[in-house]
Amino acid sequence: MNKPTINYVVDAVQSLLLLFLLFSGIIQGWILERGYEYRGGRGGPMEQDTFLGIDRHTLVTYHKWVAVAFVVLVIAHIVLHWGWITGMSRRIFTERHHP
Repeated sequence: MNKPTINYVVDAVQSLLLLFLLFSGIIQGWILERGYEYRGGRGGPMEQDTFLGIDRHTLVTYHKWVAVAFVVLVIAHIVLHWGWITGMSRRIFTERHHP
C-alpha cells in the first residue's frame, strides 16, 4: 500500500473508533445505571441494566479495549506524519518576523 492509502485507512479506523468511544461513553454515563445489587443501598435488588442487549460491565470492557486501539492508532498517525510535524515546527519556530 502507498502512504496516502495507509493514511486514509488509519484515519478512517481512528474516526470509527472515536465514534464508538463517544457513544459508549454517553451510554455509560447517562443511560446505563451505575452499580450492582442495590440502588445506593436503599432499595431492593435491581435488574441487570442493558442497552441493546449489552450490560454495563461488558460495555466498559469494550470501551477500554477500543480506547487502547485508538491510542495505538494515534501513535501510528503521529509516526506517519512525523516529517510534516518536524518540518512545520522548524518553519514556525525558525522564521524571523519583521515588523
